[in-house]
Amino acid sequence: MNTKKNDENISSQGSPLEGKIGLFIDDYFPIVDGVVRVVDNYASQFAERNIPATVFCPRCKSYDDSKLCYPVQRVASLRFLGFEYPVPTPKLTRGLKRKLLEENYSLFHIHSPFFMGRYALKIARKKKIPVIATFHSKFYDDFLQITKSKTLAKWLTRYVVKTFEKCDEVWAVNESSKNTLLQYGYKGNVSTMENGTHFDYPTGGENYRKDTRNKLNLGDDELVLLFVGHLIWQKNIHLILDSLKILKNEGFKFKMIFVGEGGNEKQVHKLCEKLELNDQVTFLGAIKDKEELQKIYACADLFYFPSLYDTFSLVLREASVMKIPSLLAKDSNCSEKVIDNYNGYIEEPTAECMAKRIKEICLNKEQLRQVGENASKTIPVPWNKVIDQVVIEYNKTIKNYYSK
Repeated sequence: MNTKKNDENISSQGSPLEGKIGLFIDDYFPIVDGVVRVVDNYASQFAERNIPATVFCPRCKSYDDSKLCYPVQRVASLRFLGFEYPVPTPKLTRGLKRKLLEENYSLFHIHSPFFMGRYALKIARKKKIPVIATFHSKFYDDFLQITKSKTLAKWLTRYVVKTFEKCDEVWAVNESSKNTLLQYGYKGNVSTMENGTHFDYPTGGENYRKDTRNKLNLGDDELVLLFVGHLIWQKNIHLILDSLKILKNEGFKFKMIFVGEGGNEKQVHKLCEKLELNDQVTFLGAIKDKEELQKIYACADLFYFPSLYDTFSLVLREASVMKIPSLLAKDSNCSEKVIDNYNGYIEEPTAECMAKRIKEICLNKEQLRQVGENASKTIPVPWNKVIDQVVIEYNKTIKNYYSK
C-alpha cells in the first residue's frame, strides 16, 4: 500500500484493534467469485490473529456457515427472475440495525458498494466509526452487459462512485484498478492494497501433473490450456473460444479446460458446440477444494486469461504458485506485474493474435517452463503478508478518523 510501513506506534501483530471489524458484501458462499474469496481470506486471517470480525452478507439456506472459522451474519434477501445472485435487504432484517449500533465495532470495510455497502455507510455514520471501501470490479462493464445501454451504464457507474466518495478510505487492488476508478470520475484519494493467495506449492506437487493428466485422459506431451473463473462474457471468453477455433482450423493440437460456473455458462457451452470445439474443450464446473484445484493448475501448460474486465485476478496468482505462466491481454489490469516473456505473456486481445501467440509460446517448451518458474518467484504474495499491512492501515484509519 502506498503509505509508510514503518509506523512505530502501530503494529500488525496480535489484535491491536480495540473493537470488532465488520466486512460487508452483497453475495457470499455458496456463490464463489473473486470478491467472495477475498472476504473469506480477510476473515480467516483475522480469526487466526484473534481479531474479532463478522461477515455480513445475504441469507442462503443451502450453505452451512458453521464450517467457517469466523462468524457470519446473514441478512434477509430477495430473489428476482433472471438475476443470478440474491439481493440483500438489510433493512428488513429484524434486529440487525440495533445489533450493529450496540456492539463494539471500530471499523466497517465494505467490499460491495451496493445494498450492503450503502447500508453499512448509514450505520457507520450513526455510530461515528470510519468506513473503508475496496474497489474490486469494473462496474461499468457489468452495467453495460446487463442494460445494453452506454448512457444507463454511465449513470449507474456514477451512482456507485458516489458510494465510494462517502467513505473515509478507498482502496484499489492495484495501480491499474486505481486508474480505472479515477476514470469513472472518482475525485478522492485512492490507496492500493493488493490481494494475496492462500496457495503454496505443495509437497509432492511435481506428481500432480502426471496424476491429474492420467485422471483426465490427457497425454504427457499434450498441450493443455486452462481458464479458471466465473463464466461471464466480460472475461473475454468469446475471444478464447474464437482463438481456439482458429487453432483447430489450422490443425494445431491442444486441449482447453474451463473451471467455473454461473453467469453465461449455458451460452458458453452453446457457443463451444456451435464452433465444433467439444472434442478440444472440457468443462469441469466449479472446483472449491483447494488441493483439487491445485491439481488442475498443475496439469496445465499455460493459463489462458485474456480478461479485460478483472481489476485483479486471484487465479493468476494461484497459477503462478503452481509454476504455470499466464497469457494475458495487453493493457489489462491483470497484466500489471507481468513482464512479457519473463514471468508471463502479454498479447493483443484479438482471436487472431492470441491464436498466433499460443503457437509461438508452445514451440519452446523449455522457455515455457522457465517463464513458469519466474512467475512463481515474482507474482504470488501470501495472504498473511497482505493482512499484516491491512491491520496497520485499519489502525491508521481509526486513529485519523478520531483525530479530526
